[in-house]
Amino acid sequence: MKHIIPDTHTKRRVITCYEDLPDKPSELIDLALDDVLRLETTPGYRINMETYHDLNMADDLCHVCLGGAVLTNFMDRDERHRLDGGGRLQDKIRALDKFRKGRIELGLDIMGVAHPKGLPLDAEIALYPHADHPYQGKLSRFHTDLRALASTLRAHGI
Repeated sequence: MKHIIPDTHTKRRVITCYEDLPDKPSELIDLALDDVLRLETTPGYRINMETYHDLNMADDLCHVCLGGAVLTNFMDRDERHRLDGGGRLQDKIRALDKFRKGRIELGLDIMGVAHPKGLPLDAEIALYPHADHPYQGKLSRFHTDLRALASTLRAHGI
């Protein structure tokens, strides 16, 4: 039985299978950021951009990054990250890691998406707030920078 985290922040459907993940980078970033926002206030989880999806024995919290937040939709909290969904899942999670670092061109390449004319190669994305400074009910610059990147990609049709 899979542990599906309730979707309290958005009205979108909960992704329960990796095949349901969006193919458009803008939609994938929006979904991942929605999942991060949800997990920031969900007991048992900590956002940690250094690990995909890993139960930390020191604090008994599941540490997840941007891509790992997406993985929580079809992995149990106690399950170690394995990326066993195949190449397409791996590519999307790896692309999210590039996007969160502002590496637009690399993220698009990983997803097999053509780089539209006029779209910059890179973007400035603030670092996620350190785990010692937990989410306090307001968006950080990381959140707003990623939303802006998704909006820019959407404006270019991707």
